Amino acid sequence: MNGNNKNDNITYKYLEPDKLDNGLDCSICLEVLVDPVVENQCGQMFCRECITHAINVKPICPLCNQKASIGVVAKYISNILNETLVTCTICNDGCSIKRGEYKSIHLEKQCKSQLCDGCGFKFTKDQFNHHINFDCSMAIVNCSGHDVLCQFKATKSEVSIHEINCYHLALRSVLADLVKSNKEKDEKIKKLENQLLFQQNNNGGGSDFLLQQQMKNQQFQLLQQQNHMEQQNQQEVQQQYFLQQQQLLQQQRQQQLQQLNSFQNGMYRP
Repeated sequence: MNGNNKNDNITYKYLEPDKLDNGLDCSICLEVLVDPVVENQCGQMFCRECITHAINVKPICPLCNQKASIGVVAKYISNILNETLVTCTICNDGCSIKRGEYKSIHLEKQCKSQLCDGCGFKFTKDQFNHHINFDCSMAIVNCSGHDVLCQFKATKSEVSIHEINCYHLALRSVLADLVKSNKEKDEKIKKLENQLLFQQNNNGGGSDFLLQQQMKNQQFQLLQQQNHMEQQNQQEVQQQYFLQQQQLLQQQRQQQLQQLNSFQNGMYRP
């Protein structure tokens, strides 16, 4: 017994498997039970992953050759295993914790499994969000306009520069309405497509040629409408952005004229 497991979903290994009773070994992999179950016909215990794989190949117990029936192991078996020390294979920091507390305590509060793409350090779940939002200058973050379709990602300083001229932010109210409108239209299109599919299934797979052609035409029209709406929305956003930029330029020029007039009035004042 080496305490390792072949189940990728299990992220721990037993620290001292050789000290455990052999009766706690899986009857297939011969290692300490991981996520244990019992085969009801013969009472033998297996790792859930091991017996599941075996009966998927052939639906009989590999030991008693009877039709496999999987059940829950006795409570005392779970209690013994839950008191056994394990170590985490995610953070590999040499931790030692009872199996029964591994998920609720270690994974949730202690395991440094969250990798920061910016600085390359690992953090616990609780530490990670604070680190990204407040501490790490190299963390990769979204533009604050990501909720209105801006896909720009970079370091905080780069995002700050980007946001000065981000037209998604400048047109947040317009884009938010468009996003909502698009979502409603997508839902309507999906509903119509489901109705067409339902009609097709009820028609015996589309045996009626005229109905089948009609459904194809309707589907084509829906796609055309969707493409037209997307183009129309894009043009509207561009127009709104252009108008807003022109308004900003006009305001800047007005301010410059006011400053020049004030300067001239000051020069010619007796």
